[in-house]
Amino acid sequence: MEHGIFDQGASARTARVESNRPTRHGVRARSRRARALVAALVTVLFGTTLGCTTTASPTKKVCVVLESTETLNLYDGQPHALTIFIYPLSSIEGFEQTHPDDLLAGARPAGVVAPPVPFTIEPSELERTFQDLFPAETTHLGVIADYERAPGDPEGLRKRVVPARCGIFKPKIVLSSRDILPE
Repeated sequence: MEHGIFDQGASARTARVESNRPTRHGVRARSRRARALVAALVTVLFGTTLGCTTTASPTKKVCVVLESTETLNLYDGQPHALTIFIYPLSSIEGFEQTHPDDLLAGARPAGVVAPPVPFTIEPSELERTFQDLFPAETTHLGVIADYERAPGDPEGLRKRVVPARCGIFKPKIVLSSRDILPE
């Protein structure tokens, strides 16, 4: 009686024959391991690629022109670099109601759609443009200037909100020695 390829007897016999064949320095065993390793790697890489094919969140390009004076961030008679924190906002109310010291301490009021981006400007840079991509729901930018303040110094204006846009009509913020100048 002949056995077909799907017959259990034939597959057992084939397996016995293959395992009884001599291998040259274990080449067959190594090639099987190599094929298994390649198959596993392809499966992992292909599965990872398919699992990570999420679409990127939509973004919006925003710009702010920062103008400064040669006496920027004047403290103890000397100008200093000034760190600006730029917050992407979907609404301005929460940002406007939060004190600058709380924002600098890490507060994240309602309407802030992503962590703030720090940006440093030097006294010698009379104009510098900040440009970045923020989440698409960004309608405004909240700007905090971390001016050096001695105890007892007046509060000054350290916070401002500007529209989130880029192009010919970029929003502009003027930084003086102690404050953000009003519009």
